[in-house]
Amino acid sequence: PILGGYLQHFFGWRSLFVVQTIYCLFLLLLIKYFLPETIQQSRQLSQKLIENFKTIITSNVFIGAAICRSLSFAIVLLFSLTAPFLIQNVLHRTVIDYAHIAFVLGLFTFAGAMTNRVLLSWLSINQVVLLGFYLMIAAMAILFGLIFFTHITLFWMVVAIAILFAGRGFVLSNTLVPVLERFKTIAGTANAYSGTA
Repeated sequence: PILGGYLQHFFGWRSLFVVQTIYCLFLLLLIKYFLPETIQQSRQLSQKLIENFKTIITSNVFIGAAICRSLSFAIVLLFSLTAPFLIQNVLHRTVIDYAHIAFVLGLFTFAGAMTNRVLLSWLSINQVVLLGFYLMIAAMAILFGLIFFTHITLFWMVVAIAILFAGRGFVLSNTLVPVLERFKTIAGTANAYSGTA
């Protein structure tokens, strides 16, 4: 986010697409020439893989985890869509300010994920996921209170969103584990499906 803020500030928003295109082409070339295929012989889509897929996606554990992860990703999308407008147009800050704020908030997601080890020594996975959702709900209540009942300031908006992102870190880190535990014999397949849900 920080690089993007400076690019937009100095070269305009179109420069973001140019840099991203160059970066993607560079990565594609690296993958093509330096990341060889490890499977010696390709396989056809097997009936067993289709059965595993049906078993996983119809599991209540998988569906619950997918819903939790989807809701936490929706928060990031909502932030990405609304925060630039709020920070730049309502609070009259620069795009560089927004870039720094987005970076700091990413650190709060990381911090939420990293505190799991400590929390899991005292609480169950379900309790940590619930704590994450409670933090996200509390943060949204703070944001709604700021928007509807008082004057929104950059400081309080960042505090509320930091709490939201920390809660998101709890949810993301802990919703994959029950799926992998439920499908120990096909954990790789379950992990792949969880990543797409």
